[in-house]
Amino acid sequence: MARAQKIKAQIQLEEIEPIEVPAKVLPEYEKLTYKAKYLGITVGTMVAEIKGITTIQGRQAYHFELSATTTPFFSKIFHVDDRFVSYMDIEKRHVLRQEIYRKEGNYKKESIVDFDQENHKAYYQHLLNGTSEVIDIPENVQDVVTTNYYFRMVNFQLGDTLEYKVYVDEKVYDLLVLISDQKKLRVPGLGRQDTFVIQPFAELGGEDIKKGRGSAYFSIEESRLPFKAEVDTPLFGNASVMLYEKEEELYNY
Repeated sequence: MARAQKIKAQIQLEEIEPIEVPAKVLPEYEKLTYKAKYLGITVGTMVAEIKGITTIQGRQAYHFELSATTTPFFSKIFHVDDRFVSYMDIEKRHVLRQEIYRKEGNYKKESIVDFDQENHKAYYQHLLNGTSEVIDIPENVQDVVTTNYYFRMVNFQLGDTLEYKVYVDEKVYDLLVLISDQKKLRVPGLGRQDTFVIQPFAELGGEDIKKGRGSAYFSIEESRLPFKAEVDTPLFGNASVMLYEKEEELYNY
């Protein structure tokens, strides 16, 4: 990934503060709420939750949920109501199951994928049209949701790169994450925070995915809280999400 290597060569390794060693485990319960903006206008809300620990395929697993909805006003233009559910093996830190429930304009998708990490197979089921597929997967593959939480438990410093295999829409992408910078960021309700900045670079079948530039800002503290993410594309401009509420509570099951 030549773009990542070019940026890495330009990094000035002068840290604002050292990036703390992350927690070895995630909290059992966490709810992070973000405001989503497009071209500076609030268009929706995104909620990322850790909803406890359960058993999947006989393994203890974290239960994650990520939801995204548009505001009532923006829904009149383009309605979004998405929910992504993922389960990650606590010990081995890879995805075990993924559930997707998407409503975006006239597009709908509901699916379940069970990941057999020992035999390197993903068993995909489309719940709306009844189709299914068996997909070859590499060792310790993640999905988009579990990648974020796995990242919060990995130790690294400014200038490091991390590599992942990520399952998205029945394909497996090569993802390289560059720890590219440290910045101060004003976070609603939390004030100015020391953060590190990451830049992701993706490949599919050896070809760079060039759909814009993305970055994300995480706390340098042990929790590695994700504060902000943004993407810039040539055709559609800037879109971002910013944390504005954090909750830790016990859910009643």
